[in-house]
Amino acid sequence: MSRREFDVLRVLMENVGCVVTRLRLLDEVRDGETDLRSNAIDVHVSKVRGKVDRAFGRTTITTLRGRGYRLETAP
Repeated sequence: MSRREFDVLRVLMENVGCVVTRLRLLDEVRDGETDLRSNAIDVHVSKVRGKVDRAFGRTTITTLRGRGYRLETAP
């Protein structure tokens, strides 16, 4: 997992069950870089999903359209 992917997962884990906006994720992940593309967060979240969700046949990271992302609590 790349450092940025790990940072995305870390922020979601620190806010499990809560909506995390794309802007907040961008602030946490960019690490001073100002040239990240507008879809950078979407790409990182997709890669994290591939490693923690799809690899195990589950859906724990959900997209809340127009609001952000949420890491669901375990059942």
